[in-house]
Amino acid sequence: MRAEALKSGEERSHRSELEHLFLGEGSREGFGVFRKVSAVQTTLSGYDGGVVTSLLIKGMKRNFFDSAIVVRRGNNKKNEAVIAEDPDDIISAKGSKYELLPIPEKFVEAVQERGKKRIAVVGLPCQIFGLREIQRSMPDVDLTAIGLFCMENFRYYLLKKRIKDLLHVDLDTVERAVISKGNFIVSDRGKTVSCRVKDLITAVRTGCLFCTDFTSELADISVGMVGSPDGYSTVIVRTQKGEELFNLLKDRDSTSADNGEIARMVSRKDKHGIDQLRKYLSLFWDADER
Repeated sequence: MRAEALKSGEERSHRSELEHLFLGEGSREGFGVFRKVSAVQTTLSGYDGGVVTSLLIKGMKRNFFDSAIVVRRGNNKKNEAVIAEDPDDIISAKGSKYELLPIPEKFVEAVQERGKKRIAVVGLPCQIFGLREIQRSMPDVDLTAIGLFCMENFRYYLLKKRIKDLLHVDLDTVERAVISKGNFIVSDRGKTVSCRVKDLITAVRTGCLFCTDFTSELADISVGMVGSPDGYSTVIVRTQKGEELFNLLKDRDSTSADNGEIARMVSRKDKHGIDQLRKYLSLFWDADER
């Protein structure tokens, strides 16, 4: 179905409709609608500048939203999506978790079971897309969408096994895991080890092979590492709401981001996704299109 939608142009038309509905007008430079792009570091001790955690804490303290959907590592060492209602809950969710969890379902739970109306959500491009679709049927809910850059995601049990085989560490207990410049880097008890992301291909979720959204183009703010110096995060502010939230970061240190590097990664993922669709779903393309 997605191959047919892409072939006919309906998918891009639908995304444009969602952009117009939730993002409005703005500049475009190869990575969707945006108002400003910068490399940012905050005073909060965190991962890659601590930007996402700082945005959530500042937003909650200033009553920009009253809850946030985040992912944290539970007491059983398993990652879980949770509804954070205070800054301590947010701080407990710091760091990257390379696992796809039911963020949209947790958002619906927050609305329907806890009566939340002003909610921030941190999600991957596919999750932000789903949340925007849900938001259309919940016009009384004020959603602040913080999207993450994503090239691919993993089936966690396969990723854990592969990391154990390659790096001889337990992914459940490491202090930090991050993807940077094509490497999966793990820090554990003062030691840093890494492998190439391409060596983890057997753990990648099949659906990720076909994804064409690198920068969470439907978010209010998108955050990632590509385009920024070490220790900084690239922040793409896309909407007025995103700009208002971003401006709460009074303690930020900002510098220029490399827009060209971001655009190149966007183009690379778009091409890869289309090529994979053609490879695996070739029946949907005519011979002269392959």
